Amino acid sequence: MSNETKKNAWKDYYEVWRGRECSKLLVKTLNACESFIEVSQAVDLGAGTGRDTFELLKRGWKVLAIDCEKESIQIIVEDTPKEFKANLTTQVGKFSEVKLPNNKLIVASFSLFFSELNQFKTTWDLILKSQDKNAVFAGTFLGVKDSWNSRNGITTSTKEQIVEMMSSFDIISLDEEEYDGETANKKSKHWHYFSVIGRKK
Repeated sequence: MSNETKKNAWKDYYEVWRGRECSKLLVKTLNACESFIEVSQAVDLGAGTGRDTFELLKRGWKVLAIDCEKESIQIIVEDTPKEFKANLTTQVGKFSEVKLPNNKLIVASFSLFFSELNQFKTTWDLILKSQDKNAVFAGTFLGVKDSWNSRNGITTSTKEQIVEMMSSFDIISLDEEEYDGETANKKSKHWHYFSVIGRKK
């Protein structure tokens, strides 16, 4: 995929998702962890158009929104209500190269798998180091049956690999989905992914 094609693909994505409600993963996470989660510092890893960032800000969290696309962060800064701007910080960069603060929650909805395997592993190490006991991780991992599994710059995972990766967490939920659907720009796609929520041991 050329840089120009990639740029246009992300532009189409932003047009579709800008202004939408937060992810189902975030809602499920906050509901499942309500009894113990501490509202303080959160990280939205692969923040896109900010739909999860905005929900967290509304709920009183301080949020670091991270994305490798500069346009994504520009949208988030523009769309953040004035009353929440003091609690928002941003970073533009590859996940494997960013600086993660100590945090109580990381949300990575449909983002982690956009990296080569070595970068993916480095990112996971950074996530583990940034979270202490009782911190929560919620993320989406692409499954091996997904139609993007042979693309360059994509890392897929089996359920067994995810369970092993989550060994530092008590797994609260691990859901698998597989179906024929579409991408944000209406192209046909076979989806296979896992959504996991875990509490750091």
